[in-house]
Amino acid sequence: MEPVKLLERAASSAAHALRHPISSAAYTAGMARGLVGAALHGATATGHDPDAGPRPVPTQRTSSGSAGAPVPPPPPPVPAPVRPPVPAAPGEQFATEPKAVSREAEHGGPATDAEIDAWIDEAMARGEDADVETPAATGPLLDPSIAKAIRSESEMLRRDAERDPE
Repeated sequence: MEPVKLLERAASSAAHALRHPISSAAYTAGMARGLVGAALHGATATGHDPDAGPRPVPTQRTSSGSAGAPVPPPPPPVPAPVRPPVPAAPGEQFATEPKAVSREAEHGGPATDAEIDAWIDEAMARGEDADVETPAATGPLLDPSIAKAIRSESEMLRRDAERDPE
């Protein structure tokens, strides 16, 4: 490189370091850290670094001292055979299946009308009231005028549906 270009580059680097002191200090610290890390790695490395490339092939020396045929690498270790896992017996599925299809199935099937009547008679004999009572202060749930409007609308829709076969 020419001396003039070296001087220009040194001057521009010095100017950059003066304008950006924090980034320049960080760059210098990173370079120093990398150099120290490389020196320590080189001093403590004991084996072959696979990132450094292929390992040199050792050769056998003959009795005369000259290099002979390359020594073959040792065979890779044979892994112990692995037995396939034995499947366990399927257990009861608590998390995904319901306890019973429905409450009726759990209690022996749907109740007949005779059974329901017998339950009501039994409750009445014990003095229990089978009717549902509402509080006396409760008024009608729906205003009569709104109920009349709903019935009228429903009747009109029913008639329109009968007229239109689609």
